[in-house]
Amino acid sequence: MDSSSTSFFEFIAIGLLLVYLFGKLLGFRRRVRGKSGKRAFSSHKASKGNAQRLAPTEKQIALVDAMRKEGLLSDLEKRMMPANQSRSFYSYLIDRHTEEHDKLAAEHEEAPKHQEASATVDSSGDQRKWLDLDHLPPVDELPIDQRTGLFSKREHAFYEVLHRACGKQGLTVCPKVRLMDILDVKTNNPDENAVWFRTLAQLHIDFMILGKSDRFLFGIELDDSTHGTDEARKKDNLKDCCFMKAGIPLFRCQKIMNDEEMNEWLDKRRLIAEARRELHT
Repeated sequence: MDSSSTSFFEFIAIGLLLVYLFGKLLGFRRRVRGKSGKRAFSSHKASKGNAQRLAPTEKQIALVDAMRKEGLLSDLEKRMMPANQSRSFYSYLIDRHTEEHDKLAAEHEEAPKHQEASATVDSSGDQRKWLDLDHLPPVDELPIDQRTGLFSKREHAFYEVLHRACGKQGLTVCPKVRLMDILDVKTNNPDENAVWFRTLAQLHIDFMILGKSDRFLFGIELDDSTHGTDEARKKDNLKDCCFMKAGIPLFRCQKIMNDEEMNEWLDKRRLIAEARRELHT
């Protein structure tokens, strides 16, 4: 074999070797790029998962705890909390119950203002007991505005179940009834009469249950964390005593029941109320 043939075969061999080496290099780069892409994707998924599992902030914990004490959280939400200590779940609870929480907070802020207003003294030195109906301000200057609703969310949930149960038993449920629409004050002293009237006129019970011919059967108070204050306990005690003296049972409830539970609860209270009425008469 001459030298020209040898050079030709050497050239072919070198070319094949270069193609082989180039292919190996290209495959290596693809493998490296694939691994780095997988690592980046895994890192992205991990960061997204970590964001979802971020612990709730101190403000979120405090606000949700306040909502729980106010009785705003459902039983299901309270059962879910231990296993869902995440910022996203606490945000869900806050968004769901903020409106009702703000309403309760506003009512608590208004209470001292009403107490202060009731103690205002006029120029004669006597306490102002009523508005001066002869000198009312113009309508657009009246300090009057519409409330957001008759019920809180919790009260509305209780009312719906109670209303269905009362309908099945032929009873009528009346919400937000003033004590002075149920009770009567009888003393021999007009001033004492006025004091009792003004006090009871500012109080109401959550629900009044009427029997046949609209006779008072019993009252219901839906208690929550707001009933734990000293002032609330005093008012609750006054209501209990007044209803006891009038011979009308007043039952207290802390739970939002389903239809079956409410039917059973209502039936037992109705029997107790009817038995007490017989004893009172």
